[in-house]
Amino acid sequence: MMRALVITTFLLFFLSNLAGQSKLTRSFKSIKDVVKLDTRADIDSVVQIGLFSAPKASSYSVVSTSVKKGIYELSEKGQKAFIEAANSKVADEKKLVETLGKTIVSIPSPKPFHVEKTKFIKKLEIDVRDMLRGTKRVGRIEELYIKLKLDDTSNITFLGFNNIATKYEVVDFGKIGLTRSQNFTINAGLEVAGTGSTSNTTTSTAAKKTVIDGDTVDISDGVTGVGTTGSSNTSNLGASYALGRTITEERDVKRRRIVLKGTINKYEAIIYQEGAPSVNLNDKISIELLFETVNNESEFILNFSGLYNSDGTVRKGADTIQYKISYGYLTTPTQKVDSISLEYEFIYREVANNKGKKSLGEWDDEVVFLKTTNRDSTRTKYKFISKGELKADSWRIKDGSSNYLYAKYFGRTYQLKFTSLKDATSFLMWLYQTQYTSFNGTRLLKGTRKSTASPLVPSDIPNFIVKKE
Repeated sequence: MMRALVITTFLLFFLSNLAGQSKLTRSFKSIKDVVKLDTRADIDSVVQIGLFSAPKASSYSVVSTSVKKGIYELSEKGQKAFIEAANSKVADEKKLVETLGKTIVSIPSPKPFHVEKTKFIKKLEIDVRDMLRGTKRVGRIEELYIKLKLDDTSNITFLGFNNIATKYEVVDFGKIGLTRSQNFTINAGLEVAGTGSTSNTTTSTAAKKTVIDGDTVDISDGVTGVGTTGSSNTSNLGASYALGRTITEERDVKRRRIVLKGTINKYEAIIYQEGAPSVNLNDKISIELLFETVNNESEFILNFSGLYNSDGTVRKGADTIQYKISYGYLTTPTQKVDSISLEYEFIYREVANNKGKKSLGEWDDEVVFLKTTNRDSTRTKYKFISKGELKADSWRIKDGSSNYLYAKYFGRTYQLKFTSLKDATSFLMWLYQTQYTSFNGTRLLKGTRKSTASPLVPSDIPNFIVKKE
């Protein structure tokens, strides 16, 4: 009995291996031909690929965060100064101990601020069309290689991918683990949704400040914190600063649909897709590319703060001591027009006899592979950045007679230019309510040009509005 069982088991094992080998053998025998597609006309008769771009790139920026230190990270001199300062401001011994244990947050120094609008996100859509679909010929796009290459490398450079979406998956690179390499590979079965974004948070407190080890810190009633308005940034862009890194999925993949690979460097982005049985790669591929401009220009701008009390009322009279004016620079692109070239290769799997139409594994198909041989013949140039597309939005204060608002700061006249609508309207509302014609000793002017600007008078103020330019 045992002998018969052993023999039966051996025969079953042998026959199953033979069946597997038979399937494998048939899969190689089923390749009837490989047809090379040399000309653009031949290629277009099988697969056509086009590129469409969003009308305007969106700007994004990163704001540096404040530096946090503990007392033990200070030098001996700094520790002594911190303890002396805390002891002079906190009478209660218990609160003193609590104060010494808290993190010291550095307050931004009064150095010139810098508003940099040179990084952008551009949305592109690659339209892949199976031209044999709907005809009597049956098949699918099995492999697809797409390259996007900047035609002029002196104007902009790529930083990374932000988001890639196909009909099979949406991949947000902010949710994928990063390892150092020069490409990314995303296996099948991904169902990650969402888009990368940044958010800025601003905190503000009014408190006493002390300089310790070159850092201005706040020590007041046992609480340490930011003493003036500062900014911090939270980003889930992920791959935006991950030029040339491998993207690897952090969870198990159980269901294979397609394989998506790619790489990006300063001047070109490459995407590779590999299909699976019964999965055609005719699709719209949406991509968000992060890029940075190379040719930029900077201009001098002023920032006004301390205009309002915590309850939203304007500061007047003695409270004007809280008024502060700071200077900085706005950096924007000198961009004109840039183009990008799309080129591609593919392998098309055409079924010759259609025997395996109902076979998920496609084992019984007799196929002809249609393959591109010359990627240069597919190269097409598209407009990537239009003239004026990267122009930074700014807001100015202007009246109906084309007079702008100026300020005479340290002997030089500057047109008031704001980088946000909120800042511009806040300043104008302060002007309406106070009727002041100077700001903490800085004289306000009006004129069509700075060379002919004259002192502002209260009767001029109601005529001004905020204009986006």
